[in-house]
Amino acid sequence: MTKVRIKGLKKYFEPKTGKTYYYHRKTHTRIHALPGSAKFFEEFAAAEARVVATPVSKPGSLKLVIEHYRSSHEFLGLRSATKKEYDRIMNHLSIIDTLVMTEITPPDIVRIRDSLYKKRNRSFANKTLAILSILFSYAIERGFANSNPVKQVKKLRRRGDSSRKNRSWSRLELDEVISRAPPHIALPLMIGRWTGLRESDVLQLQKSAFDGQVIRLVTAKRNVWVTIPVASKLISALDNRPLHDVTTICANSRGQSWTSDGFKTSFFKFIRKLETEGVISKGLTFHGLRHTVATELRELGFDNRTIADMLGQKSESMAAHYSRDADLHDKLKPAVEQMEIAEETRTKLSRTSEKSV
Repeated sequence: MTKVRIKGLKKYFEPKTGKTYYYHRKTHTRIHALPGSAKFFEEFAAAEARVVATPVSKPGSLKLVIEHYRSSHEFLGLRSATKKEYDRIMNHLSIIDTLVMTEITPPDIVRIRDSLYKKRNRSFANKTLAILSILFSYAIERGFANSNPVKQVKKLRRRGDSSRKNRSWSRLELDEVISRAPPHIALPLMIGRWTGLRESDVLQLQKSAFDGQVIRLVTAKRNVWVTIPVASKLISALDNRPLHDVTTICANSRGQSWTSDGFKTSFFKFIRKLETEGVISKGLTFHGLRHTVATELRELGFDNRTIADMLGQKSESMAAHYSRDADLHDKLKPAVEQMEIAEETRTKLSRTSEKSV
């Protein structure tokens, strides 16, 4: 029997059912009819017609710029997690992607921002502004836009009565969570608590990065080389970690390297359980451990440059951001005492001067 190859047809064999399924490749439409039948070719032709009917992106439109940007070296060179986040927001922009970029004004951006704030939240609205600004900058360089209207629009500020995201952990929370956590969750938490590394760096940390005393790695987000002396408690945790065959230090309960989604699911399931039991307050995140390390270092009197080096930050301003919740009572007490001494000295000098007159 002669086999006919159909361009654009995708065949998929499902081992569990033992069946073969057929799809139109571009539209992902499943072809239900019997292969080779007239009905089969009719369904395929209908799916193909939808591709032909799909309108070409309007010149200068946001949609066209997004298509160009997704294939650019700027986008392809981003970390996978960053690309995933950008894609999520650009997909959401499909509701306005027919707009021509040269016609978009700052008031239009404000309306987009405020609409997203009402429908989603402040964080998503501000992230969308950031992505739109990137897209406009990309468009200007390639002649699709003349200016960047996003630069004239302010990001939404956090309400004064709203709780801070990624707050620092208290000493009690550190002890309770880590002591109660199963080993495959406790180890990443211990590393985060004693190094301030980001969750992604902790999960991807290779066994070769730890020499028994020091952890050395290049951070994924900032591409900064960090060398962190390891605290004795963390050395003990690393020396007694669960055995597994993967190259990463941390592994899940099946002995496989963690995925970001897998760890988040397990971590927050565990955290919600402790919240329900009343063991911890709401708002704990893994990234909060990074704030915890910075806060502790600042309370101990270390400067922003030292904190930045610990966290793998190029900017000292980010060190100040991470440690903004530090309790500086002990550090500032000598300063206040010196102010009191100076005030007493001025008073004594003033009284002496009055008596001499």
